[in-house]
Amino acid sequence: MSPDERTNPRTFYLNEQHELARAEKEGGGRIPQYVDINWATKGTGIARSIGRLKKQIQDSSDPVKENHCFVLAAPVQQLAKASKDKTKAIDGKVFENTDFAEKHSRVFHRLGLDLINVADDGSAVVHMKPEMMEQLSNTAQALPELGAKEKSRWATIGKFGMVPPELRIDSDWLDTLSAKRVTDAVIEFQPLLTRAEIDSLVRAIVSILFRNLREADFGWDGC
Repeated sequence: MSPDERTNPRTFYLNEQHELARAEKEGGGRIPQYVDINWATKGTGIARSIGRLKKQIQDSSDPVKENHCFVLAAPVQQLAKASKDKTKAIDGKVFENTDFAEKHSRVFHRLGLDLINVADDGSAVVHMKPEMMEQLSNTAQALPELGAKEKSRWATIGKFGMVPPELRIDSDWLDTLSAKRVTDAVIEFQPLLTRAEIDSLVRAIVSILFRNLREADFGWDGC
């Protein structure tokens, strides 16, 4: 075969789900033309938040951290989009609030994440595999060079972090508990966990409870 007859190699860029990017526009609509975003600053900020998150998870005693990460995605509260609508646009822009519960819920699926729920403040609890962190961090840092379609997936996300205690437990109920009274409690596990993983979490919880009981019985004060 002569050099002229050989097929030239082509480079395909995969998204976080290891899928070839589709040529058609997702959802059948136009790609949002977000404006007034410094993509370099945004990408660096998100990558740094993922770096902090990764260390916090590694330092945690979570028995399923090697297989699952349940984290918080904080939204950019408001975005500006280019618009030619003279009745709605101000200086060629329209503004919209981020809504992870409705309009912007699909951004997580497009990034390869599972949306679990949305808190009252608009933050989203999402699930990812641990290996996704490196992929997401690399993509975030490359945002200035990416196309409009890929950027639109990241526009609504401000940063990632640990899920705060108030989203894990009912603080009002916690304040009513007494150290001297037995209390019934319900613990809900994420449906993405396997039975074996749930068993390991139950054992970890029981171990913590027994340790606290022993410390209480002996009046241990941590000194």
